[in-house]
Amino acid sequence: MSGPDSAGRAFKKILVATDLSARSDRAIERAVQIAKASDAELRVIHIVDDDLPDRIHRKLVAAAEEEIGEVDLPENAEIAVITGKDYRAITQDAADWEADLTVLGIHRVGSDKPVTGTTMERVVRMGGRPTLVVSERAREPYKRVVVATDFSMHARYALRCAATLCPDADLHLVHVFHVPFEGFQYGSETRREYRDEYARDLNRLVAEEMEGLTKTLSDSATLNVHQHLVHGDVVGGLSEQVQELKPDLLAIGTHGRTGIARALIGSVAASFLNKPPCDVLAVKAW
Repeated sequence: MSGPDSAGRAFKKILVATDLSARSDRAIERAVQIAKASDAELRVIHIVDDDLPDRIHRKLVAAAEEEIGEVDLPENAEIAVITGKDYRAITQDAADWEADLTVLGIHRVGSDKPVTGTTMERVVRMGGRPTLVVSERAREPYKRVVVATDFSMHARYALRCAATLCPDADLHLVHVFHVPFEGFQYGSETRREYRDEYARDLNRLVAEEMEGLTKTLSDSATLNVHQHLVHGDVVGGLSEQVQELKPDLLAIGTHGRTGIARALIGSVAASFLNKPPCDVLAVKAW
């Protein structure tokens, strides 16, 4: 299930990929929490390289199955050790199983190396479905979510997925605007005019999206939407809002198959995925 038509529907099939590290443990914890909250099916997968000799391959498969089997999973959880290649095996399994959400751990802790080219980045770029990258322990459901928006379809889809995933959380929509050729314009009147224009656009977006979302969510869900207009550059403005609001989830959109490097919020997406201050939900409209 991917694309705009799926937005707003509950996530009923959660796929989490583990490399058996502590980073993946956190991803499994969050996937279990989401699956229980939404009464969803849960599938836990581990990939074993298909180039390994048979004897080593069999030992690794058995060891992985035993390790995952010791995790506290719901009774209906499905465990699969798959032979394949990193992101390709994950994305193919997610497609075959028709997962609504793919959950991963962060690619490495505290690294200054770029996220581009990692398994995580490639799953986001090539997977074709919402991907949740988990960095924090799942102590409770998400309570405060920041959604970056530029009013595009990708941003709208990010909002819908965030609202579906966290129907009872505070949703903070952040739009960073700039005034073209601001240095050549005088006074603050121009900035106020642009701010008023973007405020109208943001109000219109919220009204349109909320009307559809409230029809698809459960009766007990309560959407609490807060709007933030920030003047400045996109990267700096969004970073400041994340620092100020301290969300436990950041939702961002990506364009088609161009990946994180071409995310709608630019290079800040890669920055957040390299050293996430919270969990990150990366989605794309197609």
